[in-house]
Amino acid sequence: MFRMAVDSLNPGMFKSFYICHTSVGIQEFYTHLCNIFGLQPAGRRAAMFKSIHEYILNMHRTTNIHPILVIDEADKLSTEILQELRLIANFNYDSVNIVVRIVCVAKPKVLNLR
Repeated sequence: MFRMAVDSLNPGMFKSFYICHTSVGIQEFYTHLCNIFGLQPAGRRAAMFKSIHEYILNMHRTTNIHPILVIDEADKLSTEILQELRLIANFNYDSVNIVVRIVCVAKPKVLNLR
């Protein structure tokens, strides 16, 4: 059902990227992100972060497409990775407002936590 919702989005405005291996460390998580974006993982986290941001910025500038990062098994994300996702989603330049949407999919019991 969720896949149908993502697939129904206008492909001229949105492109979804799916990641399901979430019980990893930050370095490996960035490696997975680079792979799903079609980027060469560059060893260090800072270099991969920069590559991901450049990719998203270039996608916006050349096609005006907004990425949607779908994270399955989000209940297994560490606090550190959640902080990194916040940095990735906080993508704002003076003249460019790029919206990176992150959709976290988790087990129902996680959604009931307060």
